[in-house]
Amino acid sequence: MRTVPMTVAALWLFAVVVPSAANAAAPRLKPGLWETTATSVMVGTPFSPPPQTGKTCLTEKQIAHPWAALQANKNQHCRFTHVEVHAHSASWRMECDGQGGHMIGTGTSKYPDPTHMQGMTHMTVNAGGEQMKIDVTTVGHWVRASCPK
Repeated sequence: MRTVPMTVAALWLFAVVVPSAANAAAPRLKPGLWETTATSVMVGTPFSPPPQTGKTCLTEKQIAHPWAALQANKNQHCRFTHVEVHAHSASWRMECDGQGGHMIGTGTSKYPDPTHMQGMTHMTVNAGGEQMKIDVTTVGHWVRASCPK
């Protein structure tokens, strides 16, 4: 099974789980195996990487305590701020430092029901005196209750 890179997984977990756990009116996400596809566009360049599809196991514990999973991602040194949660959507701002660069990003997510999500993240990366803008569209759906061992 191919897994989603940690940065994408952390963003996805934040985009999907924090709104669900923080807002009683939001639909409860189904724990289990989720498949997500992240499509990145490198703004202003003719090149964009191919879409990345992976599977992530979302546990009841992660749904109940989303910050624990985000804080476990120490390698990215990310801070989430300006979090707004609404009935079926959320938005946030994040900053990450590491690997010789600085990244600022904003994102939104929508979760129309407990088995689907979609999100958009806009990032500006500054590294080595260069600046790059990246837009990432993420879609995900619940696959099944059981996760591979």
